[in-house]
Amino acid sequence: MLVELRTSQNRGKAPAAKAARWRVALVVMPVHLPEYPSLAVATLAAQLRKRGHEVDVHYLNLEAAAAVGVPTYATVGDENSWIRNVGEWLFSHPTITLGAADTVTMRRFIGVGHVEIAF
Repeated sequence: MLVELRTSQNRGKAPAAKAARWRVALVVMPVHLPEYPSLAVATLAAQLRKRGHEVDVHYLNLEAAAAVGVPTYATVGDENSWIRNVGEWLFSHPTITLGAADTVTMRRFIGVGHVEIAF
């Protein structure tokens, strides 16, 4: 979401399209493996800052890895997990995303003990 930065000079005035400054949040989502840096986020942040925008980068992948432990996080993010869409299931819910599996179905699909995550 883009949020316009208000300053005392432009308060109450319509922003000029080419002079608008925005505060932008870029997010590296959980399940993105920590050993692979997000070149997209780094490139976007640099280009937005170059154009005068305020940019915050949030590495939620690192926070998630710290929260559940790196070995568990790596299991969820590895190639086999992607084939099984474990990461997609973690961030979906049947009441929000049509076709998303409920927790019981997800546990059955990935197998008991395959991934040590508390749901």
